[in-house]
Parts: sequence; C-alpha cells; structure tokens
Amino acid sequence: MPQNLGIKLTAELERGDFQLVYASTKGVDDRVWAQPVFCLMRANLQESLDAFLRKGDFKIDRWFQEIKSSTVVFDDEQVFANVNTLEELKSLEAISA
Repeated sequence: MPQNLGIKLTAELERGDFQLVYASTKGVDDRVWAQPVFCLMRANLQESLDAFLRKGDFKIDRWFQEIKSSTVVFDDEQVFANVNTLEELKSLEAISA
C-alpha cells in the first residue's frame, strides 16, 4: 500500500465534506479502476450500509454511488496488487525487490 494512503484519503474526505473516500488506480491505458477495499468512511454510515446490504447487493462500490463519496487516484496500480495465491505473492515480491 502507498505510505501516504491515509493522509491522502483523509485530506480528500475533509476537502469536500464527503462521507466516504476510496482509493483508485490509473492503468497503463489511463483507465481509472476503483480499489473499494481501501477506503475511509465516517462512523455515521452504519445505517446506510446496513440498508444497502439488506437489499442483497454486496458490490460495495455500488453503495459508494448512493452516498457522498470521492476517490483519490494513485498512479501506480501495483501498490494495490491483488494477492490470492503464494505464486502471486512471490511474483509481487520479485517486482518489489
């Protein structure tokens, strides 16, 4: 993860008086990809999230569209690399070395 992740998300949350701010990355094709696992939200969103989940929708970035949210775009998409296997971890460690 980027070392400045918390700082950037906090600055954006306060800049626009948002309820939630999440990280995104820009790919080599300049397309922006949401990284919804990496987010900062206000504590008063519990009821909103509960209502969203009761609807049966578990795609969290759809909930982001229902509230006042924003994103911070990080240029290096590797900082949020998905690691689900030992092989993926070894590959990422090789890139990082």
